[in-house]
Amino acid sequence: MIPNTDERQIAIKFNDNLISNLDCAAKAGEMNRNHLMLSLVNIWLNVLMNNSGLRSLFYITCILRTRKKQMECKPAFEHEFTESRLPEKPLPLKFSDSTIFDIDSLACVNQISRHQLLKTMIIVGVEELRELTEGKTYQFGAVEKKLHKSFSTIMEKGFKAFKAYIN
Repeated sequence: MIPNTDERQIAIKFNDNLISNLDCAAKAGEMNRNHLMLSLVNIWLNVLMNNSGLRSLFYITCILRTRKKQMECKPAFEHEFTESRLPEKPLPLKFSDSTIFDIDSLACVNQISRHQLLKTMIIVGVEELRELTEGKTYQFGAVEKKLHKSFSTIMEKGFKAFKAYIN
């Protein structure tokens, strides 16, 4: 098989616990881990690239979402500002050059690394997927629109919080 010359590989590092969560979510949807990760990233890109006013609020909005969940005593991944102290394994994903451009531009306006952007997209995506499916088996096509709406709602809440802050 000849590799697509328009695609490049990016590795995202996850610890064993996060990999286990990814594997469980992928298994429940009868898909492989890479397909799930790519699907979550693509939904996030769709939400963010189609609403320029929200692009720069992605990371801070995800942090606010985490804090809210923690205050409600619900499980949520703690965002990292430095490299994890837990051993991490790189999981490679292939993206087109145009998608990498979009990813890099989003990372830039959020003032985070490409790695941190992708990792956050995937982790928040898995957490939202788990909430939508209640940890049960699902068909990804049946929850894809709900995930899109969920991601859009997260961003709208972040925008409202930002507007309240600047007022």
